[in-house]
Amino acid sequence: MTTKKIKKRLEYLRKELRAERISYGELFELQSLAEHIDKNDVELLQAAGVEEKTRRTNYMPGSIGGF
Repeated sequence: MTTKKIKKRLEYLRKELRAERISYGELFELQSLAEHIDKNDVELLQAAGVEEKTRRTNYMPGSIGGF
């Protein structure tokens, strides 16, 4: 599939997701296209089951203000 077709398909899947009528087969397809989803596209990444990377903090465990 070409990049243009993939982007078009991702937008179709986004519309189905927003309309709350996406099928299990389409969710599986979205997962298979996860590597083509923009890293800032939280909506599609979450639907595709891509886990958010752990964010680093600037405190040391056990220090004052640490959680």
